[in-house]
Amino acid sequence: MKKRLLALALAAALLLPLMVLGASFTPVKELSYLYLDADQPYMTLGQPITWQVKLPAEPDPYKFTYALYHHEDVTSNEGFEAVEYTKEVPGQAVFTFTPKEKGKYFLQVEVMDADYRMVKLVSQPFFAYDAADKEDPSTLPGKIKEIVDECLALNLPGDYEKALWLNDWLIYNADYDASMTIHHPDGVLCRGTGVCESYALAYQMLLQEVGIEAIYTTGYSRGESHAWNMVKMDGEWYHVDSTWNDPVGGGNETHDYFGLTDELLKRDHDWTYSNYVFPEATATKYNYNLLNGYLPFYDLEGMDKVLGGQMDAKETLIKYTYHGPDRFFDTNYEVKKWLDQNAHVHFAQSWTYGGSAFSGQMEVTCGSDEGYRSFKNAEEYAAVMEELLGAKETAVKINYTGDDQYFDFRRQLEDWLPQNYRRFDVSQYQYNYTQYAGEITLTYGDYADFRRVNDDDEVAAALQEMADNKVTPVKLFYTGPDPWYNLSTKVSIWMGDHRDLYNSYNGSAGSFEVNLDVVWK
Repeated sequence: MKKRLLALALAAALLLPLMVLGASFTPVKELSYLYLDADQPYMTLGQPITWQVKLPAEPDPYKFTYALYHHEDVTSNEGFEAVEYTKEVPGQAVFTFTPKEKGKYFLQVEVMDADYRMVKLVSQPFFAYDAADKEDPSTLPGKIKEIVDECLALNLPGDYEKALWLNDWLIYNADYDASMTIHHPDGVLCRGTGVCESYALAYQMLLQEVGIEAIYTTGYSRGESHAWNMVKMDGEWYHVDSTWNDPVGGGNETHDYFGLTDELLKRDHDWTYSNYVFPEATATKYNYNLLNGYLPFYDLEGMDKVLGGQMDAKETLIKYTYHGPDRFFDTNYEVKKWLDQNAHVHFAQSWTYGGSAFSGQMEVTCGSDEGYRSFKNAEEYAAVMEELLGAKETAVKINYTGDDQYFDFRRQLEDWLPQNYRRFDVSQYQYNYTQYAGEITLTYGDYADFRRVNDDDEVAAALQEMADNKVTPVKLFYTGPDPWYNLSTKVSIWMGDHRDLYNSYNGSAGSFEVNLDVVWK
């Protein structure tokens, strides 16, 4: 019995470390982030540089294999030789190397857990220089020092301001290399041009030199391999793509890609197969557009609320940014279409707009809509006019708020007013208008003792009745729909046909009203 108890105790003792180990580490492929962070932005001959594997756990349960590669040609991307190799070191999350040769280096790290699952990390290129180069602005180390010294001399208050200033230095002092041949960071820094790799490496170096943690990020964007940066500002991660902030061809620089979350960036970036496992970027505090007054919208309905609300508030500068998921959304196109259909609804009189696929600005002048009555179709127009003229309004303001971008207010006026104004005792009117709105000034006559007639039969009936009853003066007012009606002619013809009913008549006669003194027999 004693031997059996001892055997059980030994078995338990052997199992305990495995159980503890199994409960104490996260499988390497399930780590929320895993990337390399170097303590120098570039290598200096004879001076050590140290990389650290950043992970959200203690490194002890993992094994680290390091391989450092070198090529003397800084433009080469193949033919590298291993210059340092360290295999499966338990818990060793740092690697230090002192370069003795100039050229291009990169570090490859394999991180393995106790179940032999492995993730491979590959650093960005590191370039080795002489220590004296830091004092020469024509070299990359010297140019970095010059730019960083200028940045620090401004005493900018925080990470955001420094990161923004450095991004702006790049986009305003460099242009994208249309030949797509310049990948080295001294391209954008010293020669004023480079591709995305040049932008991202240069930005990485500048950020590191001012003390801001950043990650050189690789993936795909717009159908091509691409590089950008993740930047840690006040403890939160953000994406910054300086390349896409600097459009090809120069000019029209934007900040659409400064301070983006994962959700915003993944609309046109993919880092599924990348050099690292990146930390999540969820904060919006330092999104440039949001921080600078751009109003976000997530769909076309939201865009309508943003633009319409700002116009109704008579804002002259409207900033807007699309935060929805559609990678193919074209803000400029959608804003133009919206303006064509809706600008008149908000009394926009003139406007200019511009921007990028995901954001833009509009300068707009809106007129006052005070006192205006709106309508969306001919039926509503008629109802509004009936109401206002029926109330004897002398100044009528009315505007179209329908969705017909080819609407012609002049035609609406001239189709209805000449046919109907007399029904409301209007003697004369005048108007001015724009494409979608108009103002009408009306004068009302005193037709209380006039007989209203609407067609030839009613004219004849009225005159016959007045002749029978010996009514004088004869007062008629035409209220029918024919704007070319000539009441004077109609009365003259009737009187000519009925000379046996009167001795004489005189007075005034016009197209729509007649006032005659008649001596009846």
